[in-house]
Amino acid sequence: MKKIIQKLIALMSIGLVLMGTMIGCTGNVTNKEQNNANPLTSENVNQEMDTVEIIIPHRYADAAEGIELRMANTDYFDNLTQNDLDYRTGKSGATLEEFKALAQNQGEDFTEEEKQVLEDSLARIQTRFKEIGFDYPLSAEIVFVKSKMGDEFGAVAYTHKNQIYLEGSNLEFMKDIPGLLDGLIVHELFHVLSRNDADFRQAIYSVLDFTIADEPDFTPELRAILGSNPDVEKFDSYAMFNIEGKPTKAVVVTLLKNPYKEGQNLFDNLSTGIVPYDNPDKYYTIDQVSNFWEVFGENSNYVITTEEGIADNFTSAVVHGMDGRKYKNPEIIQGILDVLANYEYTGQ
Repeated sequence: MKKIIQKLIALMSIGLVLMGTMIGCTGNVTNKEQNNANPLTSENVNQEMDTVEIIIPHRYADAAEGIELRMANTDYFDNLTQNDLDYRTGKSGATLEEFKALAQNQGEDFTEEEKQVLEDSLARIQTRFKEIGFDYPLSAEIVFVKSKMGDEFGAVAYTHKNQIYLEGSNLEFMKDIPGLLDGLIVHELFHVLSRNDADFRQAIYSVLDFTIADEPDFTPELRAILGSNPDVEKFDSYAMFNIEGKPTKAVVVTLLKNPYKEGQNLFDNLSTGIVPYDNPDKYYTIDQVSNFWEVFGENSNYVITTEEGIADNFTSAVVHGMDGRKYKNPEIIQGILDVLANYEYTGQ
């Protein structure tokens, strides 16, 4: 029952972003008409897509290859804290080997129907990219992996490298809700793009005035309470936050402060921390940073890291565009659309 509730919460969170429930300023229009054309959730979402040639390179791993790819992400496994291991295995004092044993049992094969559903989604997304004026820049193929997600709390999706991991029952749920599925795939595509194209990442991060830099040298005490996320390899971007009355260069991190106790839910124990870049031995909460929401904007509450908050805004920009939606910060959406329309890949 607990896993079912977690999945419902995750899907509801995606739905809130993708189905138009954000509220705020009205009357905002785009200054680029092509950015507003045919959003994925409009009435034309079910148009015949057979004529679309999908140029986003991709393929589907079978269960065995999916497990092999997952286990090859050694940097992720090696950086898991004791709290990470305990919450993921549901056991205090869990070892890395116990977690790996769990992860090795999560692979599944895609059905042909699931593959077709994803093909249709990619065709709609590619059509939307073309309308925006964005040329998908990566030549490395996306590898879709189907997982039971028992090692990641029944997550809807996550990424490693150029791999997108999807949970089967959620695919089944979303297959007849194109806007929801497309939004999920766009969100995960952003993580792949961000991870594999440094120029793209900086260009999008700059919309929110974040700068990519080396990860701070966190103290062992602080590193021990950082929460791991497959989509976020490092906390390596900063912005200027008002901390204790002073503009302070700081990074946004995910915290997992409480040691695991039997029956505890990871999602109930994650929080956001703001860590001064030049003094990475302490953290501040959102409430202690007076301009936090000015920096991030209020289009998304999914701000456990900079990467996730920006990914949500990217998803809204691609799926909805400037379609008259009541964004609280439409200028962020417009800024992302402008970056996409003008982005040129340099091969870095």
